[in-house]
Amino acid sequence: MTSVAQLSTRSAADFDTKAFRKALGCFPTGVAIVTTTDKDNKPVGITCNSFSSVSLEPPLVLWSLRTASKSLPIYQQARGFAINVLSGYQSEMSNRFASSEIKDKFEGVNYSIGVFDSPVIDACIATFECRTVAQYTEGDHIIFIGHVEQFRHSQLNAPLVFCQGAYATLTESLQELVDMGNIPPQHLLQARSALHDVIVRLACKYGTENEFLALEENLLMLQECAATNDIARHSVMALNFFTLIAKAAHNEVLQILTGSLTQIISQALSSKSTKRFQPELQKIRRQILVSLRARDPDAASTAVMSYLNHLQTAD
Repeated sequence: MTSVAQLSTRSAADFDTKAFRKALGCFPTGVAIVTTTDKDNKPVGITCNSFSSVSLEPPLVLWSLRTASKSLPIYQQARGFAINVLSGYQSEMSNRFASSEIKDKFEGVNYSIGVFDSPVIDACIATFECRTVAQYTEGDHIIFIGHVEQFRHSQLNAPLVFCQGAYATLTESLQELVDMGNIPPQHLLQARSALHDVIVRLACKYGTENEFLALEENLLMLQECAATNDIARHSVMALNFFTLIAKAAHNEVLQILTGSLTQIISQALSSKSTKRFQPELQKIRRQILVSLRARDPDAASTAVMSYLNHLQTAD
């Protein structure tokens, strides 16, 4: 183990930048996309893991960008920016905005325009819309300080985590175990059945009308996706249906487990699944919601088992 004394004796010429970067990588961070618009009102975004809070009163945050970045002048001249914190489902989006080969990063990305004309990306677990209040040059980076003017967040999904040069999430850990053959797919299906039975029973007991309205809105969005033939968004909304139920169960551990297990099963069975709309599943989702509002745990459990059996048969 290298001691502090040993480190302090090194000269600048001896400093190993690559080793230093690896050492910094031992600290896990979240992943965000920082967005703004250029002088022509064109959306701009870049993947970042340097985001951090600075102060609660006033609400200040910071992030940093390399001085060599081609996007730097745009962020320096912009009035503000938005921090879009990614969920464990959005690693592909992280890669997209980190790529230097993709010219239009926002092509196919759903977003709205927020404060200071900064793009707010859909389905992120948190968004902070900020006014730039200070910029500092330190080393090979520019540090941006932002005053948070508006924010929103959701606990439906676990965050995307980056550590030692790779994404590290509970979902990916489970995926690795499945890939290694340490977890049979049948065990995943059994775990999903048991977990979903628990969350619907708890949701019947603890769910609020606002949480049931969120499920109602989810069903409406699923119908809209089917009507517009938007299979990709439909898949995300279908996954969110059960994370919303887990939220209504009012148990944070079950929320995390539901999100991770749903995603890992989706990945494990993706090679077998047919990407198509299944109207019969929408009917069962409606039955589940009706049972939740009726506070009937047995009926909700029966509907969930019907839903999962139908999925397993289809897969």
